[in-house]
Amino acid sequence: MPSAVSEAPPPSWLPDLNAVVYPSLTFTDINRKAGTYKVTRQIWISYGDPNSAQILAEDLPQLLFAVKPGGGEMLYLSDKKISKLDKSLKKFVTPSFDPAQWDYGKGRRDETPVSYDMVWQPGTSLVFLYSHAGGSANGGYTFILDTNTGQICELDLGGWASRARWSLDGRYLAFERSVVYVGLTNSTDLLVLDTTSGQLYTPILTSLDMSREHVIDDFIWAPDSRHLLVVEHTRSQDIHSVPTELYLVDFMADQGIQILPEYNFFGAGGAPQNNLAWSPDGTKLLIRCPVGEIPNNVVEQICFINVQRTGK
Repeated sequence: MPSAVSEAPPPSWLPDLNAVVYPSLTFTDINRKAGTYKVTRQIWISYGDPNSAQILAEDLPQLLFAVKPGGGEMLYLSDKKISKLDKSLKKFVTPSFDPAQWDYGKGRRDETPVSYDMVWQPGTSLVFLYSHAGGSANGGYTFILDTNTGQICELDLGGWASRARWSLDGRYLAFERSVVYVGLTNSTDLLVLDTTSGQLYTPILTSLDMSREHVIDDFIWAPDSRHLLVVEHTRSQDIHSVPTELYLVDFMADQGIQILPEYNFFGAGGAPQNNLAWSPDGTKLLIRCPVGEIPNNVVEQICFINVQRTGK
C-alpha cells in the first residue's frame, strides 16, 4: 500500500460500508540531484485489514476529494469531471468540470497550477471549493459548486480562505481567512458565513493584542452549530515568543472566551491540525496538547476537557 503524506486530505469514515476511504499522494522515481520526481495520486478504501485495501481511483490530477456528511456519497475530481460514488461504490453520471477554466488570474502569478480543497455542505449537493494559487500573493478563489449540475458561483470573501468547515446543521460556513497569501508572516482571522441570510460574522477573541500578528492554527464546530473551539497563536518580533491559546467562540454574540489559559497549546511551527474532537452532546472535548519539553522535542498527549455552558 502506498504511503500518504501531509498534503493529502484526511481520511473519512463510511458507516454504511464500515470502512475508511482516504486519498494518497506518493512520490516515486526521486532524483535528488536533478530535483525531479513523479507524483501518483490515488483514492483508497480500507475495511480494516491492510491486505484488503482497494484503489477506487488513480492517476488523478489533484487530490480534490470529499465525503458527504453522514456518508452515502463521495466525490473526487478526475479528468475534467466530477466523479461521484454512492454508498455501494457505484459511479454516478456526473457533469463536466474543469477548474483550469476558472483560473483567470494565472497571468498574474507563477506557473504553479491552482490546487483546491473542498468541504461538503450537509444535506445538500453543494461543496465549498477554495484554492491555493501556487504561492501567489494575489489571493485564492472561493466557489460554491453544485456537484449534481456542475453549476458554480464565485464568492467574494474579502481574502484568501485557507481552511473551511461547515456547521453540523449545514447553515454556517466557518473559514480561516487572510487578506494576502498565507505565508509564515501573515495574520489570519476567523469568519463565519450564514448561507441563509448572507451575513458574514467576524468574531473577535477576548485577549486580542493588535500589536501582534494573529494566526488561526485550527478550529472545530461544536454540535450546537453556534459555538466553535479555536486554537490561535500570536506572534511578535521576538520569534521565540509564540503564545498559543484556546478559545470557545460564540460567533453570533461576537464573544470569545479563553479557556485553560494556564496551557500553551501546541500550534505555531507545528502541524496545522490539533486533533480537535467534540463529543456528540457538546459537553466533552479532546485536543492534542503539550505537557512538557525535552531538548529539541515537545512531549504531547491528548487532553480530555469537560465543557460547561449556560444559556446561549
